[in-house]
Amino acid sequence: MKQFNFLFLLTFLIFNQLNAQTGCPGCMVDLPILPEDTIFLANTIDGEVGVYYDGDLSFRMPKTTDPVNANDPGTPAGLNISEITIVSLVNVPPGLSWEPSQTTFDTSEETDGCLKFCGTPLVSDTFEIGVVVEAQVAILTQTASFTFQMYIAPASSSNDGFSATNTQGCEAIEVDFTNNIPSNGQDGFTYNWDFGNGMTSTDEQPNTQLYNEPGAYVVNYEATIDTTGFVLTSVDILADDCGDLIGSADLFIRLRNPAGDVIFSTNPTDNTQLPTNIPININLTENGDYKLEVRDEDPFATEDCGDIYFMMSENGFHTDGGLEVNLNIFNPIFTVTSTDTIVVLAAPDLPMVMQDLPDPICSGTAIELMTDYLENIQWFKDTALIFGANDPTLTVTEPGNYWVQYTGDNGCQVLSEITEIEYLPTPATPTHSYFENLLSINNEDNLPDNYAAQWSLNGVEIPFADELFWCMTEDGNYTLTIVNEDNGCAASYSFSYVFNPEFDCLETNTQETLVAQIDLNIFPNPSDGIFNLNFNLDKTMPVSISVYDVQGRVIWTKNEMAGNDFTEELDFLNQPSGVYFLRMIIGEELVTQRLVIQ
Repeated sequence: MKQFNFLFLLTFLIFNQLNAQTGCPGCMVDLPILPEDTIFLANTIDGEVGVYYDGDLSFRMPKTTDPVNANDPGTPAGLNISEITIVSLVNVPPGLSWEPSQTTFDTSEETDGCLKFCGTPLVSDTFEIGVVVEAQVAILTQTASFTFQMYIAPASSSNDGFSATNTQGCEAIEVDFTNNIPSNGQDGFTYNWDFGNGMTSTDEQPNTQLYNEPGAYVVNYEATIDTTGFVLTSVDILADDCGDLIGSADLFIRLRNPAGDVIFSTNPTDNTQLPTNIPININLTENGDYKLEVRDEDPFATEDCGDIYFMMSENGFHTDGGLEVNLNIFNPIFTVTSTDTIVVLAAPDLPMVMQDLPDPICSGTAIELMTDYLENIQWFKDTALIFGANDPTLTVTEPGNYWVQYTGDNGCQVLSEITEIEYLPTPATPTHSYFENLLSINNEDNLPDNYAAQWSLNGVEIPFADELFWCMTEDGNYTLTIVNEDNGCAASYSFSYVFNPEFDCLETNTQETLVAQIDLNIFPNPSDGIFNLNFNLDKTMPVSISVYDVQGRVIWTKNEMAGNDFTEELDFLNQPSGVYFLRMIIGEELVTQRLVIQ
C-alpha cells in the first residue's frame, strides 16, 4: 500500500498528457480480496530497454475520505467522494504508452480500474512517476499528487557465444559480457573477442567495455574448443611384403608410446586380406615418436613386417620398405562464432538554466528560472520532481537546489547543472498599534540586530520619522518599514488609523527625558502578566495611572499622591496575551509605555 500526503491522495495511475498517451487497450482488473471502501494500488512489473513491455496495473479508489484519513490524518474523515478523475502523469519511461480502463469514476457505481502500459522502453532507470487526480467532495474539487516507481533494466542480449547487458544507452555506456561457453577450468579452450570499440581480448571473461561515442558497434566472438586432442581412430594396412608361403600373412599390430610401452595390440588375423582397416580409437597425448609394429604370426616364429614411427600430428600415408600404412589421426576442434550489436544513442545538448536574480535575494522574493528547451522538460527541486513544472520558465519562492531534465526524441535524458537558490533573512513583519495618536511597533524582540526604521503616510515617507514609534497628527494609512542593514532586506506593515484630536501626543524626546528624570522602570516586560512599576519623584504630587488594551478600553486604573520610590505590582494574569499601554499623568506631564503579555 502506498502512503500519500495530500487531501485526497487517492488513486494510483500513470498518465502523461491524458489525451496523448493512448494505444494500449484491453487491461484486465486483477485485485485481491479488499474492503469495499479502501485505497489499493498494485505494483508495476519491471521492464528492460529494447524489450517490448506489456503490463497491467490494477487499483481500487475510495468512496469516502475515511481510508484517506488513515494514511494522512490531516485529511478530515467522514466525507463522501462522489467522483474521481485521472488528470495527468509525468516522467513515464520514454518509449512507453498507456491506456486506462476509464478516466472518470462515479464512486457510487465503480471504484475498480486498471491501466495497461505497452511499448518498448528506450532508457534504463528507476522512474519516479508522478500522478495527478481530482476528487469531487460535496461542492469542492480537490487536486492530489503522488508518485510511485517503475524500474526499467538496462538492455541485454544473448546468443550462442555470449550474453551482454546494457547493450543500448545514451552518449556513453558500459557493457558487461558473459561467456556462454565457459571452460570450467578445462584445458583446450581459446577465445577471441573483438568488441567493435577498438578493443580486443583473449580472456575467457573480458573486462567491462566502454562505448563513449554514439553509433552501432558490432561485437565479434570466437571460441575454439580443442579438448579431445589427437585420436588415432584406425590404421589402414595397404600392403606388406611378409606374406605366407600359402595364403596371406596372419597380421597383427602393436602400438608403443614414446616411452616404449605397449598401449594397444591386436590378435593375429588368419590370412589377412589387404587392404584392411584395424580400429584403434586411442588418444595420443604424449610428445615424441610413437611406434606402430606390424607383424606376421607364423606357426614357428613371428615375422617382422615393418615399423612405422610417427608423431601425434602426423596423420596419413607412411611406409617402411614394402609396408604401406595409412594412419587415421583426427584432432577434433569445435569453433563457435557469435555476433551482436551495441547501440549508443546521441544524447541531446545539456539544458541551460538562466536566472534573473534580484539584489538582494530576500525571503519570499519570486525568482524566475529559465531553460533553453521549450518542450519535453521537467523541473526538480532537492531531488524531488516538481509536479506540473514542465514549462521553460519556473517561478521560485523557496531556497533549494533546482535543475531541469530534458528528454530527447530518442528517449535520451540529460540534466542541467544545479542552480542553488539561497535567500537572505527578511525582518519579521513590523506590525504596529495605535494608542492616543501614538503609533508603536508591537514586538521589538523580532528586530534584526542592525536595523533602520521608516514611517510613511499614504505611501510617502515622513521626514525624520525613523524611530519605532510615531505621533500621528492626521488620519491616514501608516506604514512602518524595517530594513536589515546587514543584508538590505526589508519588511513593511500598513494600517489605517483615525486621528483623535482629544489627545496630544508628547514629542519623543520630551517623553524620553521625563522617563529618565523619574527613573521609570517597568519589569519584567514582556511578562506572563505580572509587572513591577517603579519610579522616583523629587516631591509628592498627584499621579494618575491607567492601563489600556489595544482597543482603548481601561483595564486598570489608580489615582494617588506619590513621592520618592513609588512601587506598584500590576497583576494582569487574567488578561489575554498581547500588547497593552500604560498611561501615567504626573502633575501636568504625560508618560506612555507599552506592556507585552506573553
